[in-house]
Amino acid sequence: GDVLWLVIESTLELQPFPSLADAAYLAYYVLALFAALSLTIAPQSRNVSIRLSLDMGVVVIASGTVAWACLFSPILSNAGSEYWTLLLSLLYPTLDLILIWLLVARLLSHAAPGRGIGVYALSLVAMTVADALFSFQSGTGTYVSGASVVDWLFPLGLLLASAGGLLQ
Repeated sequence: GDVLWLVIESTLELQPFPSLADAAYLAYYVLALFAALSLTIAPQSRNVSIRLSLDMGVVVIASGTVAWACLFSPILSNAGSEYWTLLLSLLYPTLDLILIWLLVARLLSHAAPGRGIGVYALSLVAMTVADALFSFQSGTGTYVSGASVVDWLFPLGLLLASAGGLLQ
């Protein structure tokens, strides 16, 4: 995705969002979902499973409400956005939150999570913040490529994800 972004922006001198680079970025989420679902779960009693489900439900509702108020609502209020730009601006942070929720649920029910999962969780936080900032800045027309904190959060997230994989 980053290589495509670079070619589109620097070589072709076109606006890289939305573009073919997004297809590569979205492929990450498919792979990450499969990876998170492949984590083994320790056997639990019915009471523990119910409590975990209720806790995760509260977390999902609370974080979804915050995401709506702080991120999705301002993006949607920008009526001038193109359809694909608007869709992707909402999709990336949503997928990040789904990955975090899934990872937290797996961590809470995992028999003995390794160090790598914690490092990978940090990568998801970095990617979520980067996607949220990018979506907000893109939606409000304030994103400037190479001049935003977003531009170092994405590589940091990828570096942490790689480190998490190596440690696992």
